[in-house]
Amino acid sequence: MKIHLVGAYYPPIIGGVETHMSMLARGLVARGHNVSVTCLAHVPDAVGTATYDGISVTRCPPQRVLGSVRARDGFQFPDSDVLHLHTLWRHLARQFLHAAFGSGSRVVTLHGSLEGVAIDPNPVRRSAKVIFDWTAGVGIVSQFDAVVCLSAVEERHLRRRLRRLVGTKVVVLPNPVPAAPLAFPAGRHTTSHNGRLLFLGRIATQKNIPLLIRCLAENDDLPGCDVVGPVGDAWSEVQALLKSVAPGRIRVIPEATGPAKWSLLRNSAALVLP
Repeated sequence: MKIHLVGAYYPPIIGGVETHMSMLARGLVARGHNVSVTCLAHVPDAVGTATYDGISVTRCPPQRVLGSVRARDGFQFPDSDVLHLHTLWRHLARQFLHAAFGSGSRVVTLHGSLEGVAIDPNPVRRSAKVIFDWTAGVGIVSQFDAVVCLSAVEERHLRRRLRRLVGTKVVVLPNPVPAAPLAFPAGRHTTSHNGRLLFLGRIATQKNIPLLIRCLAENDDLPGCDVVGPVGDAWSEVQALLKSVAPGRIRVIPEATGPAKWSLLRNSAALVLP
């Protein structure tokens, strides 16, 4: 089968959805399927189509509108048996559903995108999302051939939020965390560390990175910290806060993969979980 995945970003960008998509893509390829990906480019030089970890990935130029990042020129979807959207991008959903990519199935994995509306820090955007979900949102979600929830809690929230949801197949598939892909390489364990904290995740408001930086800035006895992940809506605030911290105490690393990621994980004193 030809399966095309669509999401905001894809590795080497670090994030929960990105990791989920990568594990799904590699698992499908291992089962003999033809898998490709469309996402946003995290840096200008990444725009275009290239192979990453054996998967064909097309990265589109981004555009920031009212605090949200979207594809500047829209997404072009290839002819596929399955077109799989990751997170409910409200501005993309209509284009996604009406894309001329053949007669395949349209699937969406929510990744908490409906549950997360309440924590959106932008009140105007938050209100717009709520209004959209209660009006057009139910119609759009109902048009998908399948809606994947990562937990029974998310499924209950979906059915409660969109009470008129009918004719859509809702499936609960827990987010897999297999031991093998996430384990440290054999023989590389160490009890020594660099004395620094490590944060892995998008630099976004809901991750509370500004709070972490303020805490470190006000307490000189706390260790330094490496922040590894793509730029999000908290980047401007983080840049301003970094000016109040001693140079080198907090390092921002846009991406880390392969040996570089393992080195950070092995050598850090502690992992900060958002």
